[in-house]
Amino acid sequence: MNIDSPILLPRNNGRPSLRKWAAVHIEKHIPHLTGTHEDELFYRCVIDDLSGAVLINCCMTDCKYNIQEVEHMQNVVMGLDCQHFSNVELSEKAFDYMALLLVRTRGNTDKRLKIIEALGGKEKVRDLLNARYPGNEV
Repeated sequence: MNIDSPILLPRNNGRPSLRKWAAVHIEKHIPHLTGTHEDELFYRCVIDDLSGAVLINCCMTDCKYNIQEVEHMQNVVMGLDCQHFSNVELSEKAFDYMALLLVRTRGNTDKRLKIIEALGGKEKVRDLLNARYPGNEV
């Protein structure tokens, strides 16, 4: 695809947005996205492993994070905003691991307890937090 031409993207408000991207990835299966990516468009891609990825100003609209192991989400650096994370689909494990980040914070105790309940209770959360991954051998 010619990345010298702007790509028309739908915005949440219904108005189109033109933007030039450093790289364009459309409807690709990406087994392991690693390295640094800046100003790249990922559209309707399936990504199995994000470990070690650095995503700066990247658009992930309509992508699926098909994460199956906690180590596939470790050491990821990415900026998140509503427009560029729009309609991203998370596998069940990816959703659980992202929710665990909220559980590990302070404050909002009532909300964090609801997240723990939604994840399957204290036992399930303990199992998720003690998952086997490099550096945390159970």
